[in-house]
Amino acid sequence: MGFEQLIIAAQNWGPTAISTIIAFVISYLIRQQKKNAEEDSDREKKLKESLSIGLSRLEENFDKSFSALKKEIEKHQNEIGALKMDKLEKDDFYKDMGGWRSELNRVQDLIIAQNNTTLEKIIELWKGQK
Repeated sequence: MGFEQLIIAAQNWGPTAISTIIAFVISYLIRQQKKNAEEDSDREKKLKESLSIGLSRLEENFDKSFSALKKEIEKHQNEIGALKMDKLEKDDFYKDMGGWRSELNRVQDLIIAQNNTTLEKIIELWKGQK
């Protein structure tokens, strides 16, 4: 017997039967609501726990990544500092020596002088063999 048939049959039984059926239906719906509320509460707790665990993992991963990046930054800052010092030393050297052009001219003069000396010695040896 379906719910509709029960209502139709209850019309013949009188208002007390209808009130009893309505009270039964309302109490059933209230129990279902309480059951659904408990299930929702359980799902909410599980969701909060999983979110809490997930956020903890994210925070740990973020901390690990952040510390690794911080180490990389410190390493690169040290390298940049060393390069700056190297550049400053070269700049000071170039200033002391009159710049890079004068240094190149000096090296070129040394090479030419060595070549001329070597050439003169070769010519002297060649003349000595004749």
